[in-house]
Amino acid sequence: MPVARTSTSLFAAILILCLCTSQARAETSVISAIIAWQGQGQIFPVGTNAHRFLGALEGIMYVETTDGVMNEAFVRCPIVQNIDSADRSTS
Repeated sequence: MPVARTSTSLFAAILILCLCTSQARAETSVISAIIAWQGQGQIFPVGTNAHRFLGALEGIMYVETTDGVMNEAFVRCPIVQNIDSADRSTS
């Protein structure tokens, strides 16, 4: 029991310390980001007028800071989109 209580106390202290340091270092900045996407997937019938698209979009995200520093990152986003062919809506 004392080991579990000590571990819990240690974890709580570390969590509080991390939260305090991240709040103290937080600052506001403006960035500009653009992603060139390419996607692929499949459409499946799931009802009379209902279809579902399952796939992924991927691309490279370019981020520029107000200081002019440019960074890039590879991005992959899974996509699930419901399609209603009766009223031509998606969600």
